[in-house]
Amino acid sequence: MSPNDTSCMGELIDLNATDITGDITTWNWEFGDGNTAIGQDVTHIYNTTGNLNILSIYTNGNGCIDTTIHTRNVQNVNVGFNMTQSPSCQDFNVNFTGTGTLVTFTPWNWTFGDGNPGTTGHNTSHIYTTPDTVSVVLDVCSEQEVQQLIINAACEVNAGSNEATCEDVYFDLSESTIPPTADDFSSILWTTNGIGFFDDPTLVAPTYFPHTSEGSVQIDTLTMMMVGYGISPCPNDTSYMELSVVPGAYAQAGSDENGCFGYPYDFANSTDSSFATNYVTLNWTTSGTGFFVDPGVQHPIYIPGPNEIGPVTLTMVAANIISCDSIDEMVLTIRPVYEMPTNITVCYYDSVFAQGAWRYVSGTYFDTLMTMYSCDSVIVTNLTVRPKIDKDFTISTSDSICLTETVAFTPTGTANITNWLWDFGDGFFSSDMNSTHQYNTPGNFTIIYHYTDDNGCSDSTTRNVRVFDLPDVTFTLTMSDACVNTNVNFTGSSNSNIQSWDWDFGDGQTGTGQNISHQYTTWGNMDVVLTVTDINGCNENAYNQIKIAEPPVANFTYSYAVCDSLQFTDLSTSSAGYNLVTWYWDFGDGLTSTLQNP
Repeated sequence: MSPNDTSCMGELIDLNATDITGDITTWNWEFGDGNTAIGQDVTHIYNTTGNLNILSIYTNGNGCIDTTIHTRNVQNVNVGFNMTQSPSCQDFNVNFTGTGTLVTFTPWNWTFGDGNPGTTGHNTSHIYTTPDTVSVVLDVCSEQEVQQLIINAACEVNAGSNEATCEDVYFDLSESTIPPTADDFSSILWTTNGIGFFDDPTLVAPTYFPHTSEGSVQIDTLTMMMVGYGISPCPNDTSYMELSVVPGAYAQAGSDENGCFGYPYDFANSTDSSFATNYVTLNWTTSGTGFFVDPGVQHPIYIPGPNEIGPVTLTMVAANIISCDSIDEMVLTIRPVYEMPTNITVCYYDSVFAQGAWRYVSGTYFDTLMTMYSCDSVIVTNLTVRPKIDKDFTISTSDSICLTETVAFTPTGTANITNWLWDFGDGFFSSDMNSTHQYNTPGNFTIIYHYTDDNGCSDSTTRNVRVFDLPDVTFTLTMSDACVNTNVNFTGSSNSNIQSWDWDFGDGQTGTGQNISHQYTTWGNMDVVLTVTDINGCNENAYNQIKIAEPPVANFTYSYAVCDSLQFTDLSTSSAGYNLVTWYWDFGDGLTSTLQNP
C-alpha cells in the first residue's frame, strides 16, 4: 500500500496486489469503511478515521478463493498553524508553529509565499527581506492551511540638509536644498533644542518659527531631530539636521491696497502697516511709472505716474551689514475715476447689460460704478442694435412634397449674406445658395436656413414640410398578344387614394379611368404606361408591354379545271414569325370552304 499503513482522512492511497502463483483471475477489495472495489490495483480515499481492515479477496482459475488482510490506520490531522509576529516587519524572523494532530508518518510542507524555498517540519521560521503581503501555506497529507501574512517595510527618515535662516524669519523645511523625506511610517515627530516652534511637528517637512531671541545677537545653531515611528512591529528611525539662525533685517511691505487715479497713496493709511527691523538701509522701488516722495522711510508716499492705472508692485528692501536682507512686496491697484464712453454694436436678438437691465434697443445708457475703493466711475454705453436680417426662402412645392421629387429652395430678402447652410431635416445639408433636394423618406421635416450677413450677425429661418410616400400602382391586360382592331381590356389596381388614372397605350393614343379598353390600329410592340395621381398630388407609373400582330394579306388566283369547275390557289402572306393556320372561302353562290386551295 502507498503511502504506508498510516494515512490521512481524505488522502488518496494506492493498493497494489501481487500475483505470486500467476493464476489469479479475479480480485475483490473491501476497504473496511463499507466501500468495495474490483481489480488488481485500485485507489481509495477514506472519509472516516480509525483502524480499518482492508481485505484483498482473490480467486484463481480453479475457483479457489483466498484473502489477505492489512490494517490501515486513518487519522484526521486537522492541520493548522500559528505565526509570531503577525503582521511582521522587513528582516524580522517569523516563527511558524503547526497545530492539529502532530502526525509523523507524512511530512509537514511549508511554503512562505515570497519565492524562496519552503521547509518541512512541525515548526519552522523564516526571514522576509522585502515588504509584501504573502500567503503562507502548510500542506499535510491532503489537508492545506493558508494564512495571509503582512510584512511591513522598515521605517526610514532623512531630516534633509543643514540650512540657515534669518532672525525672525520662519524656515519652511520643504524648501531645503535636500528636503526631508520619510517612508513607511505611522507618524512623524520633530523636536529641537531651540526654543522656537514648528507649525505642525507631525509633518514630514514642517515650518520652524525661531524664537525672537534666536539669532538676535549671534548665529544660533539649532539641532532638529526627526523621528519616524515605524508601522508596528517595525522599529522607529531617527535623523538630524542643523538650522542656523542668522541675525538680519526684516521687511514687511504691508497689505495690498487700492488707490484712486491721479491721487497720491500714503502707506500710513494701509490696513496692515509697513515696517522693517534690524536694518541699516531701507529702500522702496516700483514696477510702475510713479515715484516715492522719500523711498528710505517705512511709511513713504507714492505718487502715481501720468495715466498710471491698474496693479503696481511696490517693493520694500531692508538690508544690514551681514547680508541677511529682507525683501517684501505689496500691490497697489490704482482704480479709474473718470467717465468711460463705450460704443457697442450688437446683432438683433443679442443684448447688453446696461443701466441695470438687459438692453435690446438702441440708445445711450449710463452706469455709475460705486466701488468699495471710493473711486467711482461713470460708464456711458452707446448701444446700436442692428435690425433683423432680411432673409427668408421659398419652396418650389410649397409645404407638400412627394417622395424623390426634386424640390428647389430659393432665398428671398435684401440682406447681403456671406455664409449660409441648408439643413433639410433628414440628415442632409447643402451650402449651395439656391439649393435643390430630394427626400428619400416620407414624414414631417423641418427645414432650417442658417445664414450670416456681412456684419457677422447670424440668424435662421425655418419651414415645415411634409413628404408623402408615392402611391402604389399596377395594372393587368387581358392579353399580351393581340391582333389589329382587337379589343384589349386594361385594369388598374392600387391601395392608395387615387384621384386620376392616365393611360398611354404606346401607339400615340391615351385614355383615362381605372379600367379601360383599347383597339390598336397599328401593329408592333407597344409600351403601355399607367400614370396615377393620389390625393396628395403624388404621381407614380406602372409599365407593361403588349405585342400587336401585323395582319396577313389575303390573295388568290384560280383556273378552270373542267367545264363549270374552278381550281382556287391561295396566294396570301403573313408577317415574319407568323404562319397562316386557317382559311375561309366564300364562293359567292352560297357555298364556302376551309381548305387552303379548294
